[in-house]
This record gives sequence, structure tokens and C-alpha cells, in this order.
Amino acid sequence: MAQPVIAVIDDDQTMLDMIGTVLAEEGYTVLRWSEGKTAYDWIREQRPDLVIVDLRMEHPQAGWIIIHMLRVDTVMANLPIIVCSGDRDYIRINQEMLRERRCEVLLKPFDVDTLLNKVAGLLNSTTGDRPGQFADGAGTYASTVRDLLQASTRRVRHALRRISLKRGER
Repeated sequence: MAQPVIAVIDDDQTMLDMIGTVLAEEGYTVLRWSEGKTAYDWIREQRPDLVIVDLRMEHPQAGWIIIHMLRVDTVMANLPIIVCSGDRDYIRINQEMLRERRCEVLLKPFDVDTLLNKVAGLLNSTTGDRPGQFADGAGTYASTVRDLLQASTRRVRHALRRISLKRGER
């Protein structure tokens, strides 16, 4: 079973690397892009299973333009989107617009578990394997349980690694 593909769009290279590393450690395939103005075409070409996008990149409306283009595109309209932003006031003011566009919000700074829970929740709620496709019914109870166990095992290993690093063990 192919791992979900997640596109991360942010002009902050540190944020791109951090989110990308965390998601890759969980077994996701991560695609990174740092330009808002070319992101829509890139997303359309890549066909990820989920997009994480910063709202404000090279210009204040870059993220909004990406979201709008995805929502009016008949193939990409149902693509899950997580908006990642550090501007709490801006998010609060625009929360209704984000809700109307079916976007989840991840406020910076965030902890790893919050990111992973949002990603897993959105990926588990989608019915198709890829944007523009429908589920083929091949997903079984056994494969779902296996996938959940694998994800839990990875998270436990990751948590143990963090604890041992905090204690200075290697």
C-alpha cells in the first residue's frame, strides 16, 4: 500500500524542513515547495493526498490564492488542506472564511503530536486514494488495523528517541 503524499508549501525553509522531517519519520511521502506563486500548478501536477500551506508567503495573499484555486478546480476541490500560520489574530478574524473553504488550521508554534493528529485525521476522512478519484473498496478492516498499528509503533519509537536524547543518551 502506497504511503500518502503530503505537499508542504511555505517560504520559511526552516519550517519546510521541520514539517517535512517529522512527516517523513512517520512514513509519509513529503513534497516541499517554497513559492506561493507557482504552488497551485505544482500541486496540480503532483496530485498529493493532503496540502499544508502557509497563508502569508512572498505576498500576504499567496496562501489564499492557492486555497481558492484548489477549491474551484473540479479535480482538486476536495483535497484536504491544513493552513499553517503564526498570526493568531489574522486566523481568528478569517476563521469563517477558512471554515467555508474546508481548511483545518495549525497555529505556529505547534507540537508534533498536534501536526500528526491533524494529518492523520484528514487523511483518514478522505474517501479516495488520490484527489479526483473514488475509493475502490479495496480498503479492508485488517489493512486499516495494520496501518494504525504501524503508525502507533513509529510514534512510540519517535517518543522514546526524544526521551533518550533529552537524557543525553545516544
